[in-house]
Amino acid sequence: MDEKTQAHEAKKLEAGYKCEKCGLQCRKPGEPFDHAMRSIHIVHHPDLSMSNWSRDNLLCLCGKCAIAHHQMPRAQSRDYGDIIGRDNILTSIYRELHRGHSFRLDGQSGIGKTSLMLWARDNCSSARSTYFSCCSRHTEIVKEIAKALEIEGYEKKSTTKLETEIIQSDRQLMLFIDNIEEIKPQLITFLKALHSKNCVRINYAGKNGVVKENLKPLVWGIKCLKVLPLDENSSMKVAQKAQLETGAKADINEIVKNSRGNPGRIWASCRGEPLRYDEHVKGDEMNILPFLVVSGIAIFISMRYTGRASGATDIYLFGGIGMALMIFSRVFATK
Repeated sequence: MDEKTQAHEAKKLEAGYKCEKCGLQCRKPGEPFDHAMRSIHIVHHPDLSMSNWSRDNLLCLCGKCAIAHHQMPRAQSRDYGDIIGRDNILTSIYRELHRGHSFRLDGQSGIGKTSLMLWARDNCSSARSTYFSCCSRHTEIVKEIAKALEIEGYEKKSTTKLETEIIQSDRQLMLFIDNIEEIKPQLITFLKALHSKNCVRINYAGKNGVVKENLKPLVWGIKCLKVLPLDENSSMKVAQKAQLETGAKADINEIVKNSRGNPGRIWASCRGEPLRYDEHVKGDEMNILPFLVVSGIAIFISMRYTGRASGATDIYLFGGIGMALMIFSRVFATK
């Protein structure tokens, strides 16, 4: 056990595994998980320096108080969209950041991954960090990273020159990358070069587990945090906020019902935008008709071949009629 870990464990023991802010009893080592208690006990560094583990710079907090205590001035004034009802995953994100681990957010479109990534960027302890979306141009992304590293004259330098300087830099850097399902080969090559440096940590957010094959070596072993649909109570709170800000007059209960726990759908409803249901989520019914039609076509084709091979004319004709019906019904199945 290193000196830092020893200092943390000594502080937890001194606090009796209780939150020093709200007094909540946290789980002690070896105790089974208890829903009545917080599942984690975090040693917080008030000066935000993870290398300073002196006793007067350590504070034992439960997960919720750690999140609230760690809010920086820039984070307090920023609008993250909606992180209502996200206490559990915010605690998990904070824990990974606190431990110095990278993470990956996974969830459907509109579920709030971008808001969570921005929150994580503003609440990490790294002096140099930046957020960008893979939908942006490669040149813009490289300049964002160069800006975070405080590379002099980055605005006037070429992309190739900046990439070289970024890779050669030994400064600590934390990247928060959104929309990884849209990542381009050029950016993957650049990230692979950065990934080999111990001073760079990369966090990702993507849609429903979509990871391109050549990106998998970069995300292998990174903890995946699932962003799940909101419960009904949290959905109602988001809907109330959205109605207040947009002035929507639609029935709030109908908005919550149609959203299926997706904050993006709630805001779309309040803005009068069309809702997208192109992703299967918990509570949705999956349409299996296309699968049945294709399976039927395959069966009737087999019957035709069997009938021809055995000389059974009736089986051959029955297979042909069935195949025609399946092909005809396929038009309706794919509508």
